[in-house]
Amino acid sequence: MNDASTVRYAVRAGLVALLIGASACSGSHGGAEGATTAPAAPETSAGRPLAGDTVRPTFPESTRRRVLESAAEEGKAPGDGGVTVMEYDGGHDPSLIWQTASSGDICVAEVDGGETGCSKAAEIEKRPTPGVGTMLRFRLVDSQGRQAWTVLLIAAGESVEKISCRQQDFPVRKAFTASVGGVLRTVYTTVVPRDLPGDYRVDVRRDGQPLADHVVINPEQVAAVQC
Repeated sequence: MNDASTVRYAVRAGLVALLIGASACSGSHGGAEGATTAPAAPETSAGRPLAGDTVRPTFPESTRRRVLESAAEEGKAPGDGGVTVMEYDGGHDPSLIWQTASSGDICVAEVDGGETGCSKAAEIEKRPTPGVGTMLRFRLVDSQGRQAWTVLLIAAGESVEKISCRQQDFPVRKAFTASVGGVLRTVYTTVVPRDLPGDYRVDVRRDGQPLADHVVINPEQVAAVQC
């Protein structure tokens, strides 16, 4: 092979090497066109992954109709404020709450369709303002393997932020407001352990100022713990 042929052969070999290298790069990782990526998780309309969604219990429409029909027959039909579904932390069954048109009482019905309980307006008016207390019955539930009470708090002249006992904080949910005796009352839901009966500290706000109040939660009237 003469010198010119040798040069031509070397050039051709170099071009082939460059083409092979370019082809290999096009299939490498790092964001090139040939790279593969895992498909994105499906999202809800709110933009959250479906896997993270939780199903919240609802108040069955058939039970709701039956409860309200019975309430109307007993003179406990809701007033202009209508009916509100109250939820509890922990995904426990919700309740219905309303103020009656006839007397201004505040009534609550459970999802099991049992008897509706009402707190008389005349009794609510006697509660201190400002102040907070429990109302109506407690419901025993299972909460992460531990028995607990669902509790309704009613406050006037202050807003409740949380309750606590023995360095444990328990969140509250604002559920319902109604005027009774010319004073706006607010009902909150909370859930507390069955084995923690006592005089709970209540963090409240009065006229925008943070203060401490208290409420006794002891449905079974047993020896109370020191909160």
